[in-house]
Amino acid sequence: MFYCEVPPGEGAGGESVVSDCRRIKEDLDPGVVEKFDRLGVKYHFHVASKYDKSNEHGHSWQMMFNTEKKKDLEEVLDREGTSYFWNKDDSIKFWRILPAMAFHPKTGEQMWINHIYKKHASGWAFHPSFQGKQLDNDKYPTHSYYGDGTEIEDDVIQHIRDISWKCAVGFQMKKRDVLVMDNMRVQHARLSFTGERKLLAILGRYKDQ
Repeated sequence: MFYCEVPPGEGAGGESVVSDCRRIKEDLDPGVVEKFDRLGVKYHFHVASKYDKSNEHGHSWQMMFNTEKKKDLEEVLDREGTSYFWNKDDSIKFWRILPAMAFHPKTGEQMWINHIYKKHASGWAFHPSFQGKQLDNDKYPTHSYYGDGTEIEDDVIQHIRDISWKCAVGFQMKKRDVLVMDNMRVQHARLSFTGERKLLAILGRYKDQ
C-alpha cells in the first residue's frame, strides 16, 4: 500500500509506475521464460566501503546494512544463505541465486517476479557516476546473471526491458491518494523527479480468509 504525502510539483516527474506480472510473462519469448524458469537468476552486488574516497556512487555497505562491523554484515548474509567475498579495499561482493518466477499463493498462477534487467550492469553505464568508464560487469554496484553464472545475452536483457515497459502504466499520485496493490501480480517503480516527493509504504500479508 502506498500513501502520497507529498506529491511532486507540476512537470517535475516522479510518476508512479505499475506493470502486470502475468502479462509480462505472457508477452515474453517462451524460450526466455523457460530458460530463466530452469536456471533462475544470480544477483551479484559490489558495495564499497564508505571510507573509499574513490566511491563516486556514494552507497556503502555500512549504509546498506546499518553497521560499521564486518561481523554484523557477515551474520546477516550467512543467515540468508548469501555467498560473499571481501576485497582488499574493504569493499564486499555478495551474490545469491533466486527463482525468476513464483506461484501466486491464492490463484496458483506462475508470475514473472524478478529484478533481472533492473539489476543488470548495462543500466549502470548510463548513470552519471559511471559514464565514460569501462568496468567489468561485476565491478558495478549490481549485476544479474543466469542462475548458472553465465552472462545474460544483451538482446535478452533488452527484450525483457522492452516487454516490461510495454506492460507498464505510469500515473501521477496526488496528495492523500492511496494505492493498494497485490505485489505478487503487480510490479511497481517510479520515474525520476526534481524537488520534493514523498510516498509512504506499508507491506501486508495474504490471509486465508
